Amino acid sequence: MKTIIYFTMALIVFLGCEEGSITGKPQQEANFKLATGETKEYPVWCDLIKSAEFIPLETTDASLVGEIREVIIWKDEIIIWDNANFKLLRFGRDGRFKNLIAEPGLSPGQYQALNDIYFDTLTTTLHCLDPATQKVRVFDLQGNFLRYGFSFEEHQLTPMSMRFFDEKVYAFTPPLFNKRDEYLIHKFNNKGTLENRFFPSTHPIYNSMAIENIAMAIHPDSGMLFFKELDDKIYRENEKGGLMAWGKLDIPGLSDEFVLNDNPDYLSMLNTLSEDGLTKGLEAVFFTDSLYWFSYAQMESMFFNIQDPVNGKTLSFNQLRTSPELCPYAAIKGVSENKFIGQVQWTDFPDPNLIETLRGQLSNQPKAKQPMVGGWLNAWGSRNETQDNPILALYELQLP
Repeated sequence: MKTIIYFTMALIVFLGCEEGSITGKPQQEANFKLATGETKEYPVWCDLIKSAEFIPLETTDASLVGEIREVIIWKDEIIIWDNANFKLLRFGRDGRFKNLIAEPGLSPGQYQALNDIYFDTLTTTLHCLDPATQKVRVFDLQGNFLRYGFSFEEHQLTPMSMRFFDEKVYAFTPPLFNKRDEYLIHKFNNKGTLENRFFPSTHPIYNSMAIENIAMAIHPDSGMLFFKELDDKIYRENEKGGLMAWGKLDIPGLSDEFVLNDNPDYLSMLNTLSEDGLTKGLEAVFFTDSLYWFSYAQMESMFFNIQDPVNGKTLSFNQLRTSPELCPYAAIKGVSENKFIGQVQWTDFPDPNLIETLRGQLSNQPKAKQPMVGGWLNAWGSRNETQDNPILALYELQLP
């Protein structure tokens, strides 16, 4: 059962489907393009950080985190979706553990499985998508089960992911778990009425067990955006309820000459790579007001793309080189307060003597970097061999 749940949680890889608007001809593309820009194999992560706040999570038997699937930071609250134990944990902004919000089980106050979560800041409630019951279960932050929320049961859908935007619910369901029609995304109003459907499942791979097909992201200005594999376009819903191309996604790393020579057609190239298992598509899409972050897996490596939409600057890179004592890389897990949330990557517990030595060398660091490096050393120095929980980081990034 856990194996099935794990695969249902991997939500962001593309597959292809027919191009164009549902209700008419494709509309003119928006003035947006995520280009490859300047590509660097080994950028120094510190050079991308304008400021950082580090939060070591308290480690207790009750609060131990196996694998972070998603992080939500809001005011003084930190909510962790533990992908290893399928639990939802609550911490304070200082990293101290507060309580367990929800965990798997068969009682009414537990979910049987977990595909997606949504935090409502107006009611401070957490909405959990349970595919086993085809319902959304609503909890408060203290861990009390409040009620059943949105239900997909009457629509005969078992969604893999959901997004709430402008009092609407967008749900992605693979055809295998969609018994009523052959559309991949369904849009509902807050009363549960079906308002629209997007992306007919015409690609043959949809007939398989593949469930990692469509990426849905909420842009702060443009609203719901949709991404799909074997297509270089980014889509959004227009005023008439159809789909329009909002921009293009040029995936860095797929422009190698040997690939282009063998596959001059872009879609054919992606198709070939997908069939060979060389590209897995997007892993994460995050937007702030000033930067866009895309990460994706290709040829067993992780690639990243950051774009400044104001001046069009783009940085693409596939590996990171940094001094682990001073500036470890953090896997981006979300966005909060116009900052990126990262889980700091490390391998060994630090040597206390080394940390003190590095503190003494802070004055040798660039003045603009001293607060960030000092904050990291303090966070890292708070760990010991009995503390296994991650260190979170709130990053304000900038392109060099």
